[in-house]
Amino acid sequence: MIFRRRKVDEKSGCDTFSQETEQKRSYAMKKTFQGILTLAAFAGFVVVLLALLDRFAPQSSPVRFFSAVASSPGAVAEAASIAEELHALALSDQALRNLGITGETIGTAALSSYDKTISFPAILTGRPGRSAFRVPAPFTGTVRKVHVEPGMVVEPGQPLFEIALTHEELIRCQTELIALSQRREAIQRERDRLATIGSELAPQAKRENEILKTEIDAQIETQRSILLLHGISEKDIRETIEEKRALVRTITIHVPELEDGENRIAAPDAAKGVIQMEELFVEKGQLVEMGASLCQLVDLSLLYIEGRAGAADENVLATALMEHCRVTALFDGERVDDLQIRYIDTRVDPLSRALRFYVELPNKVFVQDANHSHQHPWKTGEPGHACDTHRHYVNWRFRPGQRCELKVEYDTISNCIVL
Repeated sequence: MIFRRRKVDEKSGCDTFSQETEQKRSYAMKKTFQGILTLAAFAGFVVVLLALLDRFAPQSSPVRFFSAVASSPGAVAEAASIAEELHALALSDQALRNLGITGETIGTAALSSYDKTISFPAILTGRPGRSAFRVPAPFTGTVRKVHVEPGMVVEPGQPLFEIALTHEELIRCQTELIALSQRREAIQRERDRLATIGSELAPQAKRENEILKTEIDAQIETQRSILLLHGISEKDIRETIEEKRALVRTITIHVPELEDGENRIAAPDAAKGVIQMEELFVEKGQLVEMGASLCQLVDLSLLYIEGRAGAADENVLATALMEHCRVTALFDGERVDDLQIRYIDTRVDPLSRALRFYVELPNKVFVQDANHSHQHPWKTGEPGHACDTHRHYVNWRFRPGQRCELKVEYDTISNCIVL
C-alpha cells in the first residue's frame, strides 16, 4: 500500500494535492489533442499533394506508373510502357556527336575475355654498355681536324678526328721498324748473293743468314703489332713506314665497327644501327693524352623503359615475366603496344623502396633530311670529310629521360562482357 501525505493550506483550508493532480491531467490531454491535430494536418497535406501531382504530372511520371500498377492487373502493359518511357532519353544528332556516339562506336555486347592490368610510372633509359660508347685517344697527340659535329649521324669506318703524333713510344716504334726494314733488305741482298754460290761452298754463312732473317722478321712483326694496337692502319705501316721509310705524322680516328648483334632490333619498322654523335670533348689544336675520351657516340635504336613498382607488386611482375604477358607504354599522345618485360632488378632501392624492372622499346627516327640518294666521301674512298650539304641530322621519337606510364597485364578473365 502507498500512503501519501495530504497537505492542507492553512489560510484557505483547500487540499493542495488534489489541485496538482488536476493540473497535470489537463496538461496531458492538451498535448495529446495537439499531436492528433498535427498528424491530421500532415495527412491532409500529403493527400492534397498527391492529388495535384496526379492531375498535373506527365504521362510518364512515377506517380502515374505506380497508380497504373495498383489500379488493376490489366494495366500492367500500360505501366510497362510508361516505365520504358520513364528510362528513355532522346538525344539529338548534335548531342550524339558531342558525346562521340557514332555508328562505329556502337556495337553488340558479346562474351569475351578481359585482361587485368596494373599501372607503373616509368622513365626511358639507355642500354648499359650498348646505347652510348666513347671513342678514346689511342696515343698522345694534338687534334688537327674534327670531321663531325654533335647531332650528326655517322657510320662505322667514317673519319672522326685527325691527330698529330707526339707520343714517344709510337715515334720510337716507327724508327725501329724503319731500321729493321732496312736491315731485312740487307739480309735479303746477302741471301740472294749466297744463292748464286753453290751450297757446298758457304753452308755456314747461309745458315747464319737464314737465322738472322728469321729473327729480323719476328722483330718486325712485333713492331707492327704495337703500331696496329695504337691505331695506325695496316696501309700506313706498309706504304709509309716500310716502303717510303717515313714516319706517320698524323693518324685518322674512325668510327669503330659494331659487333654482330650489338644493335639488335625487335621491331621491323624501327631504326636499325643509326649511330649519332652526341657529345664532343675536344676541339681543334687541343693536346690530348692517351686514353682520353674524344667524343661520345650513341645508338638509340633500342632503349629500355625503367619501370618502378612497389615491393608488394613483385609477384605480379614475376608472373608477367614468366608468362610473357603484354606490356603497353603510354606517352603523351602516343601508345606503344605488344612490349615485354626484359628483366627485373635484383635489388630494391633502399631509399624509395622501389623495385625496378626494364622493358625493351624499339625506337624510330621521327624527322630526317629528305635527301637520301647522295654518296658520302668516306664511302667512295676519297679523302676529306662530309661537306655541309651532305650532313645527316636525325630526330629520335623517344629519348632517354622521357617519362611514360607502363600498363602490365597479369591475369585474364574469360566469358565476360567488356565495356
